[in-house]
Amino acid sequence: MDLTPYYIKKFKWRSKGGFTGHQVIDGLPFEMGGECILYGKDNADRNSNAHSVSKMEVTGIKIGRKFDELHLIHSVQWREYYGCPVAILRLDYADRTSHDFEIRYNYQVLDWNRLLSEGQEIMADPDTKIIWRSASGAGDYKGTGRLFKSVLKNPFPDKEVVGMDIISTRSRSSYVLEAATVAKSDPHREVTAAMPLNQPAYQFDGTLTVTVLDKETGAPIVGAEVNPYMSVENAGVVADPIRTSADGVARVKYPVSRTSYVGVEVSKRGYAGRRGHWPSNGIPTEITYRLVTGCEVVGHWKRAANLATNVNLADGQIMLQFRAEPPPVPKELDSQEKVQAWFKEWLKTEAGKDFTASQREGVRLELKADGTLHGEAIEPGNYILSGNFWGQAGNVAEVASREVVIPKSSPNSAEAPFDIGEVLIKAVKHLNTGELAPDFSVKTLDDQPLKLADFKGKYVLLDFWATWCGPCVAETPHMKAAYDAYGSNPCFVMISLSLDHDTDLPKKFAQSHEIKWLQGFLGDWGKDTVTKDYCVRGIPSIFLIGPDGKIIAQNLRGEAIKNAIGSALGAK
Repeated sequence: MDLTPYYIKKFKWRSKGGFTGHQVIDGLPFEMGGECILYGKDNADRNSNAHSVSKMEVTGIKIGRKFDELHLIHSVQWREYYGCPVAILRLDYADRTSHDFEIRYNYQVLDWNRLLSEGQEIMADPDTKIIWRSASGAGDYKGTGRLFKSVLKNPFPDKEVVGMDIISTRSRSSYVLEAATVAKSDPHREVTAAMPLNQPAYQFDGTLTVTVLDKETGAPIVGAEVNPYMSVENAGVVADPIRTSADGVARVKYPVSRTSYVGVEVSKRGYAGRRGHWPSNGIPTEITYRLVTGCEVVGHWKRAANLATNVNLADGQIMLQFRAEPPPVPKELDSQEKVQAWFKEWLKTEAGKDFTASQREGVRLELKADGTLHGEAIEPGNYILSGNFWGQAGNVAEVASREVVIPKSSPNSAEAPFDIGEVLIKAVKHLNTGELAPDFSVKTLDDQPLKLADFKGKYVLLDFWATWCGPCVAETPHMKAAYDAYGSNPCFVMISLSLDHDTDLPKKFAQSHEIKWLQGFLGDWGKDTVTKDYCVRGIPSIFLIGPDGKIIAQNLRGEAIKNAIGSALGAK
């Protein structure tokens, strides 16, 4: 069969062990000249021009004869759960009838790249075999390439087949057809030996049991998707997703001695997804996720006038980062030690565990080529919308950060999606060392005026932070060390600007930690303008400003804070 008109990729040369051009397999001819690639969600989600590199369907492949068997050389890109249909092959007969074949993961195809996260190769279809393996690793994932040959029996061999269509099932995987041949059945035809399965065999001796429950009812969620990923032999790899059983359980296998981390993403249509990530010394034996009903979110994106047309929006993401607030500190706790002990115990509660998990979680919005955004099921709550896109020069584009509140249901109806409106993607503005620090005028936690211009002629350490930001809190000892060393110097001043919702939390934090330097208040990050002037894309964000108002250093962390101040003051 001539697939040339339908190739998305044509082979000029190939690293697949020379498995290209004219091949004879099982006594039949195949022309390996390229790949027909169908749309798959994982590839499409990572490529804003998805429809230019894959198709939803390929129709009208000419056959024009009667035959008994359809022989395919094929594979998929990306992984799916066991038995998932990844494509439909439709035979169109001359009498205008048709017949559909399902191509299923683990039956006729697997991911063409066997990663170290795949413990066992399983091919359930007896008429499918591995026909080729690469001689060396495939790409950066320490995997080995492979192709599959399947035989499909024509149920109506006495009817002429006009042609064949290939239709995407819109699964995670992209179906890839490389060659196809039709033939009469012949038991005497030469048989090409299959490549052995499970070469080499990987021993997976670790198990993470994931239980998924409905948070409101406590009932197990059947058919939730648990999508594992891990690092094996220092290579980050994905693994085949798993569907939860009738008791809401899925078991993730991994090789203990060769794994440096394990992570999972849990999802179910209609529920807000969850995720977890653990280093090798902290991988639990079991974890329970209680999912809440989620809200479908839509929007639309637009390029700003200052964004170059050659910026590839496939190299980035737009995120909704969940914004959880810590609990109010009981008023009777009158010391830092008591507050820390109380908070440590609170983190062990269900609410505390949810809070901890939320600090790591975010929801990625699908960026579609038609200018729309989509999130399937997002938990109601407060989020920060952000987005970054990368190029050779680093971070080249971004989304203006703002707060988004996802309601329990859409204002129109429970069925309608929640529209976050327009998301403008603009060229990144960089604030470089040596440039003038933007002036600002804010209020202190005690509602007093605070202006940067008032400290002209002094060195200023400027810190953007919040009590809900774990890394910010972790910098407190280093900030205190810097103040203890240089706070009395008349040529130096320290200013922290809080991005908390209200002043109570930073006030209590400053009191309990005996913080004596100036404390300013910015409020909600999504509504603040000072962070935008300073190009703050993450906190803590710490700057050192010179007496002339120019930035001396930025992105200071740890001991570098005190060292930068000492170096500047010593040089004066």
